[in-house]
Amino acid sequence: MNSVKIKRKRPKRSEIMVGGIYACKHPSFSTKIEIEVTKVLDESVVCKIVSCDPTDEQLAKDLLGLTVVNFKNIWWTVQEPPKTESQKVEVKVTNPRKIGDKTKIKSILVHFSDGRVQKYNTAREVDL
Repeated sequence: MNSVKIKRKRPKRSEIMVGGIYACKHPSFSTKIEIEVTKVLDESVVCKIVSCDPTDEQLAKDLLGLTVVNFKNIWWTVQEPPKTESQKVEVKVTNPRKIGDKTKIKSILVHFSDGRVQKYNTAREVDL
């Protein structure tokens, strides 16, 4: 059984989540680096550099430990993102105005269970 190699598989876009640690290739670095995802964008991720080659440590310091990596350059998952409890979200519409048969909203406040409050101007922004 020891001779069987574990096949590392590239994670899908939907599998790349905040808090996960992934091995990837960055054009500025000489070898692979390990990153921890802090924010997922449309085509890339903003991440914190967890480990890199000793020859590239100065470059990592120059970048302040943060970089952006394209999805296609992420090779495999090193550590799964931690499982989070489902968050309770409370949505409050502020200053609704009735105009004819439509309701016009001024802003939407979203209250998260961890205490954060986020303000949105349209329902589409909340959906995104």
